[in-house]
Amino acid sequence: MKFVFDSSAWVAYLKGTAQAEKLNEILETVLVGTSICALAEIADRCEKYNQDAEKAITFIEAKATIIPITTDILLRAAKLKNHLRKTRPKFGLFDALHLATAEQQHATFVTADADFSGLNNVLLL
Repeated sequence: MKFVFDSSAWVAYLKGTAQAEKLNEILETVLVGTSICALAEIADRCEKYNQDAEKAITFIEAKATIIPITTDILLRAAKLKNHLRKTRPKFGLFDALHLATAEQQHATFVTADADFSGLNNVLLL
């Protein structure tokens, strides 16, 4: 796995933002993964905006490998969250789960979330 997308990357892709073309290039050339947490966030966003969550999830499942949360990932996420919260007060547990998932996959983490700015192995859209 070369890249792991978070929910903000999927939202950018699905909305057809300026970054969508870059994301499409990635999706067409390499294996992409996404945390199961991203699917939960996408479903939540779809419900909030009265959009078809099942359609969005099915689309993402067709484009990416869905990566479950393992004990190793959740333990690493807890450490990341507490460490990064010292300098990034808005850095949440789901943020840490996404980042830990990418680390576990030895992949570049792709996000549109500025909370990840300046971190290693992060492609900020």
